Amino acid sequence: MIHNLLTKSCPSCGQPTEEPVPGHREQLERLVGDIEAATGVARNRIFSRQRTDDVCAARFFLYSIMRNLGYTWMFIGEFAGRDHGAAIYGASRLHRRLSTHENNDRPLKSARDFLKDKDWDVSDKCITIKDHRFV
Repeated sequence: MIHNLLTKSCPSCGQPTEEPVPGHREQLERLVGDIEAATGVARNRIFSRQRTDDVCAARFFLYSIMRNLGYTWMFIGEFAGRDHGAAIYGASRLHRRLSTHENNDRPLKSARDFLKDKDWDVSDKCITIKDHRFV
């Protein structure tokens, strides 16, 4: 399920090699599995074109946590089958939904708590509309 984006670059020419970056594939597989367990959204739906509330929330968690792990917006977008703008918007939308006091979104907050218990960083340290760093 994890796409072939996790490849090393050749130190001499910069071209991607077939050897995956150690640990990244397993880390992202575990992340997707934990998001699946936290939200109840199957992984095939997370990577689908569906735009229902539950699927979008699961996808937004993916964007947010991947950014906090240090992945670039471009990589996150490619990984999820979207563009980087969708990843930036989704991560910032998640932060707004979780921080709005009027929003009593219990399923979203319980999913956040579940992911925090699994040691995923669901903070907003990298999620602002003005954050367009592509490094």
